[in-house]
Amino acid sequence: MLRKPEFQPLLFCAVSYATVITLKGWNTGIFTLMVGISALIFVELFTISSKLRKFIAYCIFFVTPFLTVVGQVGVLTGLGRSSVSLEWQGIAFATSGIAFQIFQGKLGFNHLFGSILQPLRLISGPLAISIKPFNQLNVTRIRIYLGWIILGGFFYGVLASGIASLLVFKQSTESFDILLFSIIFEMYVYFNFCGISLIVLGVLNLVGVRTALNFNAPFSANNLIGYWQRWHISFAHVLKNLFFKPCRNLIGTSLSVIVVFLASSMWHGVTLNFLIWGMFHAIGWLLTYHLSYLKWDRVKQLLNIFLMTVFILVGRIIFSEDNTNLLFIKLGNLSNFKWNTDALALNISLDIQTWLTISACVAVILLEIFASNKMFQYKILRKNWVLLFLLSLTVVYGSNGLGSAYGNR
Repeated sequence: MLRKPEFQPLLFCAVSYATVITLKGWNTGIFTLMVGISALIFVELFTISSKLRKFIAYCIFFVTPFLTVVGQVGVLTGLGRSSVSLEWQGIAFATSGIAFQIFQGKLGFNHLFGSILQPLRLISGPLAISIKPFNQLNVTRIRIYLGWIILGGFFYGVLASGIASLLVFKQSTESFDILLFSIIFEMYVYFNFCGISLIVLGVLNLVGVRTALNFNAPFSANNLIGYWQRWHISFAHVLKNLFFKPCRNLIGTSLSVIVVFLASSMWHGVTLNFLIWGMFHAIGWLLTYHLSYLKWDRVKQLLNIFLMTVFILVGRIIFSEDNTNLLFIKLGNLSNFKWNTDALALNISLDIQTWLTISACVAVILLEIFASNKMFQYKILRKNWVLLFLLSLTVVYGSNGLGSAYGNR
């Protein structure tokens, strides 16, 4: 039975769609909308078994991988080059949210239109994993979520945009440039994707759409597993419920982890490179998992830090490269590290603003690493005087950069 419509979230959704259609055309996201409506009609009008419902959920989840195969949605490399047919805009985030709610048996009219299909959410998430709406708006909620919007604007508009020009290092196959690119690219994707997610978090929660935190200081993690638990949290939640939990009792933890990362890699793009990326991170996760049985705590701690660093940075190189031959060249050069005076990094000149932006990026990451107990949900950065300072920097130096690292897929 359809529940009573929730006026405020639905109104915001309608206004948002009207704005998008005015700016981009009537067909923007039309197929994405049709997939959502079709799924809702099916689960509302027909009595289906639990097994059939879960099968439908998996089919909807794999809509995006299928669309990458047929060329309707581009492979996601995080470099703003992911193409998508206008009609399918937002499909990856929408279908993931729809699949999760169908799997849980909770998809409804209010949640589909008031939360999952919110145009803002379809830019870069977070995925719609929360159902219960907020009560009446109050001063406390305004203060809290305006803070998230300011922090997200600083991450996206100042930090990510400020280092976007350094992604030029991707063009080089020199060892030092490859290593430097992996570091810069990790920072870029983090501040870009996290920044947009925080902005969306703040706006949607202000208009009554309960939205979960999508990042929680991932560099404060003690190991690679903790890193993934703090990175793209809403998507990790979907993968855990759709793949890990159902598979664990059937095939065990290790194979279930491989299934999860393969599903994640297919969601990003059905290519050999992403298959490598998924298997690579599955190996890293499993090594970290089995390392937890080691009794020597100090040795275990050092090995965890080493594994997390290696798998994050090498993983970023794999993630960013869509040419398999070039990927192997880069990985080979990185493993056979050589200093070369021809390296782009040794011959490039940066202005003072770029250096300051790099320093700010490093400072935020160091805050996460060395103040993990205090950085839960970015509490230091959400203090009132800090937010005022970050807002000032965003107004003066903020820009759009390369747009969303995850595109509008």
